[in-house]
Amino acid sequence: MKTVIYLSNQTMKVITGEEKRGVLTVTRAFQEEAPKLSIVNGQVTDDQAFTTFLKEFWENHKLPKKDVYLIVNSTQTVIRFFELPGMSHKKMMEYLPREFSDVDRMRDPVYGYGILGKGKSVPMMRMFGVMMERVFLKEHINRFQALGIRIASVETELTAKLHLLERLEHIQGKVCGVLLLDGVTLLSILWVNHSFLHFNRTRMAGGSKKEPVGEFCARGISSLVQFARAQRIADELQEIYAGGMKEEEFSCCESALSHMEQGLRLRCLEEGVGSRIRLPKEPCELGTFGAAIGGLCVRRGKENLLHQYRMDPKFLAQRRELLRLAAPAMCFLIMLLPALLFQAGNWFHIAGQINRCLDELSDPQVLAGAARYDQLKSENIALRHQIEEAIRAESIISSYPVMDGEIDDAVERCASGLVTAEVTGFQASQGLVQVSGLAEDERAVHSFIERLVEERQIFSDIHYTGFEYVENDKAWRLWADCYLTPMEGEETAK
Repeated sequence: MKTVIYLSNQTMKVITGEEKRGVLTVTRAFQEEAPKLSIVNGQVTDDQAFTTFLKEFWENHKLPKKDVYLIVNSTQTVIRFFELPGMSHKKMMEYLPREFSDVDRMRDPVYGYGILGKGKSVPMMRMFGVMMERVFLKEHINRFQALGIRIASVETELTAKLHLLERLEHIQGKVCGVLLLDGVTLLSILWVNHSFLHFNRTRMAGGSKKEPVGEFCARGISSLVQFARAQRIADELQEIYAGGMKEEEFSCCESALSHMEQGLRLRCLEEGVGSRIRLPKEPCELGTFGAAIGGLCVRRGKENLLHQYRMDPKFLAQRRELLRLAAPAMCFLIMLLPALLFQAGNWFHIAGQINRCLDELSDPQVLAGAARYDQLKSENIALRHQIEEAIRAESIISSYPVMDGEIDDAVERCASGLVTAEVTGFQASQGLVQVSGLAEDERAVHSFIERLVEERQIFSDIHYTGFEYVENDKAWRLWADCYLTPMEGEETAK
């Protein structure tokens, strides 16, 4: 029996179950809110509060402390997808650093990989590679070890969900879209035959600009369809499977989709799951618990992040050096045995003198002073730990991109002579700048988007959501989502 814990933001999800003969069986499912701001983007920012919450959660639900599989969703992880011929584990571990050679923000990384299926040509394997910073992984592992919980495997949220989709019989062999809504994060996947072709992760805007969930999901589907058109497979895309939405949100999405895209049928992901996935009676649907359920498919082995974390090159080098010196050391000890026996007698004599000194140190005043010293030392350690946690939290918060005049200048520069454009929204959590504008003809719209794409120093990615003719304005209205070049890298699909 496996226990899978999924960590991303405030809502923690845990399931227990097993995979036997290709069938996933979930026995129990739990989700609970962690203390506010104790975990952000998969990284714990308040260690004391989160550790206390985790301990109470484990004890209240009487969860097992062995065979625990950790699934993490964080931008501290970089994932790449590629096709390679079959090769040994050693050659794969030599290849992975070259695949991630352009990622220079991680020091002392840990690599892992896995197989998703065969590619277009039979000899090639559809694979993924994962890179995670060792210190990020170490913090999670040490926290669980301190609570007596034994981590057996570490995997990412995206790869766990892809493993889950491979088990869904009703989407195999189809060209379809899959939407998994997890709180305010939407993962949209273009599924072609037996594997994914493209994925996109978006986050719903908060505050006063928050749009209805159904419309937010419908916009995600529209972006997926545009990508399918670019790949010339839009005609084959007839069905969209959605999970994680409530009934009224599903109806709203279906209504909004009918106005955006014609001919698409929206279906619930849980319909026709098949006999390979068995869910418990309590609420445990695939959209919310998709990452945790996919964790049941994860294998522990040499390719897992946890195994590579434990195979620290520095530690292995030290162990090999100790083994190399062990044999000569044993010979040396045998030769010095007589001297060691003499020294042992001398140690016993010195030990007796030390015991007499300890008796003299048992004075109550000396013991009181020692107790006071231990108390001050403990308080000093606690204060130092709080300072380190505050510095770490500040560095995480300051890593988000900011909106400044340079962005407005870039938009105005790209729109000059073509369209009338303005910035209509900004989402700091994603580094997303939303731009809308009016143009007299379609060519001006395309030229404006091409200029935005060329602003690579400011925008790392442009998601063009299309344009429409507005009769009242006698002009074409366009919308574009511009992602700022982040101060620290974010997970992207390659």
